[in-house]
Amino acid sequence: MQLVYTRPDGTEAVVPVERCPFTIGRSPDADLRLENEFGGVSRLHCRIVEIEDGYGIEDLRSRNGTVVNGQVTPACLLSDGDVIELSLCRLVVRDRRAKGVQTIMMEVGQEMEQGAGYSTMLRGFVSEASKGGKPKPPKA
Repeated sequence: MQLVYTRPDGTEAVVPVERCPFTIGRSPDADLRLENEFGGVSRLHCRIVEIEDGYGIEDLRSRNGTVVNGQVTPACLLSDGDVIELSLCRLVVRDRRAKGVQTIMMEVGQEMEQGAGYSTMLRGFVSEASKGGKPKPPKA
């Protein structure tokens, strides 16, 4: 997994998450040390954790909270393309690993909650399989 963000000087940074837990904050002890120019980032703001077949994020009781895809959250699963906001810093998750069964089942449950039926999801699975890719739940 990688985290991509723009530094205060305008350059893009790509940070590999090579071990977990992976801490993010202003502290010299953080695995990803964010500069003071971002403002509002706590010394140890949050951490990335590895779960059974993916990654999650946990807020470490930061003052300004951890926001994922526009929602303040104490903890949640992370997927490729998710946007993490820590005050003024926006990090984009890049995770190209194949999804495990637990993640796929959770996504299917979310699709069903949003109104997708079995036939819609089955068509998406068949379409992906015929392309030679890993099955993915269709977007509602």
